[in-house]
Amino acid sequence: MNNFDLCVISFSDLTNDARSSNFIEFNRNNNLKIATISISNSVEIINIPNLIFKVNQHSRFLFNWFKFLRFSRKKHNLVKSKIYFASDLYSLVIANLIKPKDSEVIYDSREIFSALGTLSKNSLKQKVWSFLEKINIRKVKDIVVSGELDAKYLSDYFQTQHNYHIIKNLPNIQPIVKTNYLRDLYNIPSDKFVLIYQGVILEGRGLLPTLKFLKTTDKFVIVLVGEGTYKSEITRIIKEEKLENKVYLHNQVPYNQLLSITASADIGLSLIEPISFSYTLAFPNKLFEYLLAGLPVLVSDLPAMTDFVNSTKIGEIVPIEMKPSQIEEKLASIINNLDYYKSNIQQNQPNYTYNSQSKNIISLLQSLYK
Repeated sequence: MNNFDLCVISFSDLTNDARSSNFIEFNRNNNLKIATISISNSVEIINIPNLIFKVNQHSRFLFNWFKFLRFSRKKHNLVKSKIYFASDLYSLVIANLIKPKDSEVIYDSREIFSALGTLSKNSLKQKVWSFLEKINIRKVKDIVVSGELDAKYLSDYFQTQHNYHIIKNLPNIQPIVKTNYLRDLYNIPSDKFVLIYQGVILEGRGLLPTLKFLKTTDKFVIVLVGEGTYKSEITRIIKEEKLENKVYLHNQVPYNQLLSITASADIGLSLIEPISFSYTLAFPNKLFEYLLAGLPVLVSDLPAMTDFVNSTKIGEIVPIEMKPSQIEEKLASIINNLDYYKSNIQQNQPNYTYNSQSKNIISLLQSLYK
């Protein structure tokens, strides 16, 4: 048995999970002894303090989750921690099953799991996960959210006395070098503006409105960086609509390599569609990554993103209909005022790095050690 200050459980690959990996790195830098239980698509590793379960990429989500649950229960006696940090709902169920009686669980509700975008067309699965969340929330000490709107909604939804701690999806500060990586990789002419979307490729992430817009213009191209269940559909549309010279698909990269790619684009996109309540409240980490990489942003008119852009003045907001003409108008505004946006980006960068919220993170953990 190995004793730790904190055990982070994540049903994700930590090399690509920016939110969890930044949390772990911050706390290790603050001298906490941390163990992790997570998944990988490569080799299974039993290496204290990292217990990593190899998932089958060709298996269904629930099959992999049940296998991960069994793995966690079988191996949990290798670590003992004062605090178990569940990085999502799928990890929360496991944290409550394996934690010792004298330990506490922190739940990172990184999105509204009772109204997931990915389950917007499957009400039965949504009801099951919502039920599991309400049952498991009773055993949680504190709850972490990524924004003020999420905290308010969950407080009303759960109607419990939990403390809510806001930890935003901010990136770690790092040196960013502007390059022509994407232009050189895809042989993009210098007279075209390079748009970038980075993150999971899913329905409702504004990709279809973006492709419709690109059919109407020769001034822009876009690079999609990431993987996801909607990638095959996007690939089909690119071929069907003959957009091969306007839309480029870049493989997912480890998070510590991502921002150097981001910085080689011109404008960052975060055009979330309100297909679920979780998406309506979206406050994605890509916004802050674009900011740190020096890119002005174009976002859809949803509450958290709109408040952020209005307060920082680092980009434009497109109406939720996201018609091609609306996207074109807002992108033209960015291009015609680049110096203004670049100046605002430089002013805001120091306020939106992970360390800028260090007091919130330290306060969260210290409260459980009292």
